[in-house]
Amino acid sequence: SALLLFSGISANAQDKKDDLGRIAITAWVPDQIEGMPATAKNSLANKLTQVINSNGVAASSFNSRFVLTANVTVLTKDLTATAPPMQAYTLDVTLYIGDGFDGTLFASQSVQVKGVGQNETKAYMAALKNIKPTDPSLTAFVEKGKQKIIEYYNSKCDFIIKEANTLASQNKYEEAIFLLTSVPDACAQCYDKAIAAV
Repeated sequence: SALLLFSGISANAQDKKDDLGRIAITAWVPDQIEGMPATAKNSLANKLTQVINSNGVAASSFNSRFVLTANVTVLTKDLTATAPPMQAYTLDVTLYIGDGFDGTLFASQSVQVKGVGQNETKAYMAALKNIKPTDPSLTAFVEKGKQKIIEYYNSKCDFIIKEANTLASQNKYEEAIFLLTSVPDACAQCYDKAIAAV
């Protein structure tokens, strides 16, 4: 009897882990990060993709509503006392997991990194290299974001279906279907209801 109870708990925990694994996220770097060199933006995009690949399921930018994005703030900007002088930057990189369609934020995490280089771009690049995709705090951040996505959809499910029904009653069928089909399949409780409503 105890063995059956344990195996049921273990299977349920495995199902939840599988659900988390099916949440697909894409990296997105906004154009408006103030003062960030273009090369550093590309480096940041690559680093975000590495975080996703190390901790979850990466999606193409065309089919995922969930994004991992970042904002970078320069905390300190110094010249070293070396010959020749070097640029030394301390950056605060705040990572966000959110819904790219409606702007809902699910999780955030800040990382402070330092870099030194011959110029501003190289200092930025050196600092961004210090973001470690397998850092346990980033792994926990991605897992928390995925869990919040599932909780959000499962808690808002009745509202989503009601809104879709309202749209359908106004002959806005495409919008209603889009709303219902945008529920991630990892949110099993809500996904089944949404597909039935379609």
